[in-house]
Amino acid sequence: MKINKLTGTVGTTLALVLLLAGCGQSNYKKSQDHSKASMQNTAKTVNVKKQITKTKHLWYLTDSINGNASHGIDAYYFKDNKVTLYSADKVYTSLAAAKKAHGLNKQGTLTYTVSGTKSAPKFKMKGKLSGISMTQTLTIKNKTVNGTNKATHHKMTGYKAVHDLDGDRANRVLVRVK
Repeated sequence: MKINKLTGTVGTTLALVLLLAGCGQSNYKKSQDHSKASMQNTAKTVNVKKQITKTKHLWYLTDSINGNASHGIDAYYFKDNKVTLYSADKVYTSLAAAKKAHGLNKQGTLTYTVSGTKSAPKFKMKGKLSGISMTQTLTIKNKTVNGTNKATHHKMTGYKAVHDLDGDRANRVLVRVK
């Protein structure tokens, strides 16, 4: 009688262990399938170069989305392998709005070349700013930034970048109004 009872208990325990092991394998397989699907990202690579050069936006180069300098905010307008640099008194929704408000001070126009990849382009700019010859490089990192400019309440979007002005490198963001 004791042996039958012991055999029944061991048999029940063994059946329970096998049942739980089977459920665990089933869940493990489902988990693998799900993670595998999420790892196979089908999103296209964003062409950052085109977004910057082919759109008709003012691009602001600052320390942060809410960055502001005492001399103004550096604003870039890209068109036909040339970039016009302005000092803006604040962030504007468009070049036309900035001009209408007389909020831009033109610093000069530079020619640029682009190297690097579509998602992380490197802009090399040469020319004269305020009559002084200069070169600068703007390397776009493959990291986006988004937020709201507190002074103007404009939603901003753009990229982290490294700005190299005559050998002086600084981490910046290149942003525009959404």
